[in-house]
Amino acid sequence: MTPQTLATAMGIPMQRAIIWAQPLTNTMRINAITTPERIAAFIAQCGHESQGLQLLDENLNYSAQRLCEVWPTRFYMPPDAPGWVGHDGVIVARANALEYGGRPIAIGNRAYRFRNGNGDEDSGDGNAFRARGPLGLTGLNNYRACGTALRIDLVATPSRVSDEPDIGAASAGWFWMSHGCNAFVDANDFRGLTERINGGHLGLAERQSRFTVALTTLRSLGAEGGMLA
Repeated sequence: MTPQTLATAMGIPMQRAIIWAQPLTNTMRINAITTPERIAAFIAQCGHESQGLQLLDENLNYSAQRLCEVWPTRFYMPPDAPGWVGHDGVIVARANALEYGGRPIAIGNRAYRFRNGNGDEDSGDGNAFRARGPLGLTGLNNYRACGTALRIDLVATPSRVSDEPDIGAASAGWFWMSHGCNAFVDANDFRGLTERINGGHLGLAERQSRFTVALTTLRSLGAEGGMLA
């Protein structure tokens, strides 16, 4: 995919497209993201998750109020009761958002504890393995599995996912393939695809809008070879 094609399909500046076009092209080829629909869906989901390849390292600096909006099942605001929620077989209490607001490291360690292989709050796993890269690779299990597939120790060096475009793009391709995302695209199940990536349907309308723009751009090229040149 040329930088010009990526810039138009994802709606990003040419300078950013020049950096990412080849890494994304490489990972799409490796992971069979080669039809116009698959490419458009991949571009759309990456574009949404990373705000057009700008947000590659999750910003966890939330206010107390925003914590409750983003993670209502993990944080509460007094006078509400803490409540209890279950995840991955672990029952945990919601945390008082007033104790965490404006403390990004503490927020990550609390919000992501006991998720995707992370340990407890004191382990530091939540912050260490926060979302990074074009598709927001998250959690110790995903960093370990992705690193094994790429033959890189991402557990020891998680920041490489956000700092190095080649590795960031490769992580997105790994997640896409290992989670069967092509099948959702082929079945025209964009809602299911979004749930597979996001765990829900957050930003579904914006993701679909990005998909439409990307697919229109790719179809205008008329040949797959031009898409992945």
